[in-house]
Amino acid sequence: MLKYKARQNALSEAIERWCVCEWWEGRLRVEIVYAYNVNTHKLSQISNDIQLNKLNFNDIYILKLYSPWNKYSVIIAFTKAIKSGVYIYAFAAAERFNTCLEKVFIELFRNQSVLDKYLFNHKADPLLQIGNIQDKSEKRLLYFASQEGFESFFKRLVFSLKNNIKATQPKCILDLEVEGPWSNYTTVWRYLFAANSKLYLCDSADYFLF
Repeated sequence: MLKYKARQNALSEAIERWCVCEWWEGRLRVEIVYAYNVNTHKLSQISNDIQLNKLNFNDIYILKLYSPWNKYSVIIAFTKAIKSGVYIYAFAAAERFNTCLEKVFIELFRNQSVLDKYLFNHKADPLLQIGNIQDKSEKRLLYFASQEGFESFFKRLVFSLKNNIKATQPKCILDLEVEGPWSNYTTVWRYLFAANSKLYLCDSADYFLF
């Protein structure tokens, strides 16, 4: 991978994860809510007065976060698997909104595959499996797949739609190539922004970052 491309990918991921953390902790607002119809492949803006009992899970909901990086779109997607009844999420950032959508749909499919595997192997409520999982990301993915986790997520969404806070760009604390044996055939780049808290490092299942 070219160094420029590796750096751009690392920057996009750093922006994505910083914004998702800020949103979850109440310091970043949702600008626009869209519904993506999987049958017609049409994206339509819906009212920001979103209500739990009016959600149509034949659609995928797209939340466009306010991004302090004007050139980057940052989105969170969520929907509900009709067969299994679990909730699925993904997030992405990219310079073009359409690219951002493509990335988030791939991530949504990947996360659904992980959940499908757990449900196939355990045949149980996702919440019942959390205590047996060591990996933080998988534990959180399972928690938010549950009804309890989705209700927690939705409360944050409603709050953030009323939130007028506009975040400013954080300080970049890391922007460098990670060299190693792999450098002969690929480039690994690390980009990191200063976090406003360290809550995302907690071992808790109910923090929305995976």
